[in-house]
Amino acid sequence: MTAWTTHPDRLPAAPGAYALLIRLPRRCPLPPRFGPSAALPAGRYLYLGSARGGGGIRARCTRHMAADKTLRWHVDWLTTQPGTTVRAAPFPGGDECALTARALAAGATAPVPGLGASDCPRCAAHLLHLPAALDLRAVAAALAGGE
Repeated sequence: MTAWTTHPDRLPAAPGAYALLIRLPRRCPLPPRFGPSAALPAGRYLYLGSARGGGGIRARCTRHMAADKTLRWHVDWLTTQPGTTVRAAPFPGGDECALTARALAAGATAPVPGLGASDCPRCAAHLLHLPAALDLRAVAAALAGGE
């Protein structure tokens, strides 16, 4: 089963993929490229990313989980919102596109085409919505399958 943590220092420094479980307490505006009034409603979201550079998964998730940072990636718009909680799960050697496919198969949805996946030619989005009725244990089990 996937182990979620709020402590990025507990994550491996190995390269691979990771999942961020994000709880937005209120509506969140999106980057202007998605439209002048584009926003996500409050709710649960899942971001699937890769970390292949120095420091691996730990370094990337440490940055994502920091509240005070420059808005660089789409997911930063969510993680910098007041009251947002973020948990991370590592997948050393994993692939973000495979994780995305598993999350979609488990019932996650892609709320905005291209969100979190502007550099990915295969996936509709890497930032997914988790409907309230979707059991998080089922999503965690789907993510863990095959890694």
